[in-house]
Order: sequence, then C-alpha cells, then structure tokens
Amino acid sequence: MLSLQIKNVKQFMIDLLKSEYFDNFLLDEAYINTNASFYIDGTIQNGFYTDEDKEELSLSGLKKLPYSYLKNNCFELIKGKRTPVSFKFVFLLPKQTVDEIKKSTAISFDDASVTNMYFICSYNDGKLFLTDGISYQTFVPGHELDKALDNYLKTFLNKLQIDYDEAI
Repeated sequence: MLSLQIKNVKQFMIDLLKSEYFDNFLLDEAYINTNASFYIDGTIQNGFYTDEDKEELSLSGLKKLPYSYLKNNCFELIKGKRTPVSFKFVFLLPKQTVDEIKKSTAISFDDASVTNMYFICSYNDGKLFLTDGISYQTFVPGHELDKALDNYLKTFLNKLQIDYDEAI
C-alpha cells in the first residue's frame, strides 16, 4: 500500500473535476462535505439503463459507473468560493488495467484472486492524499502485485505532471 501527498492541491482538483484524466476509473463511492454532507454510490442502478443502453454506453458487465458519468455531479457539489471541509473518492481500476498490472508481474494470478485494485483520493485539513490498495479474494504470496500497483499510480501521476511526496 502506498500513500502519496499531493503538493499542488488546486491543480490536482482541476485535473480531477475538469479534465478527462480520471474518467475511465470506476467510482465506487464519494463523500463530499461542504455546507452539508453528500454521499454518492457509484453502483449502476438496475432499471435505470436498459440492456441496449448499457451496450451502447459500454456499461455492460460493469457494476460501478465510470467517473465520467458522475464527474459533473461532483463538480457541482464542490465548486464555489469556499473550500470543501473534506472529501473522499474511492476509484476502482477498470478490469483491463487490472489485467495489465497483473501481467507486469512474474506471478500468474487466478482471475478470482484479486477482487479490486483501487485508490482513495482524500482531502482534509487542506491536505490531499492518494492511497492505493488491493482487495484479495484468496491469499497471494509476496508483495509483487502491490508494488506493481504502486508503480502504476506513480506513473499515472508523473504522466499528468502531478507532484507528490510519499507519506510515511
């Protein structure tokens, strides 16, 4: 598990809320505390989309919505002259990315061994942290997959030119 403190919070927020950089991650949940507390569950609600809608929108087989579908809602809750009291976004990596990270290691994995790879974006007291993690269904020896996820997150941030310090 890796925890990174983002140095330029304002620029990161612009990237998070206005760019397409985070759009393909799946939003598991979001808590946003401004003048009130808001909770967003990223679970796709049965009955809202038809099977044809899901196919057309590339949502078939997903349990959670891509962040792009909820980004404007989050932006509307956060925008304004006042900084939020706090927030927390839990992003799940899409299956294709999880598969790529698994392949980057020398260990072969059963598809069922890893439930989710994720990172949490949390803001409180003027500080913003990204913390990654893996939900395992079965025991996986070693930490090679954890390190591969850590490297993925650092590479992603470096590509976006987001400065960070490793938190201790």
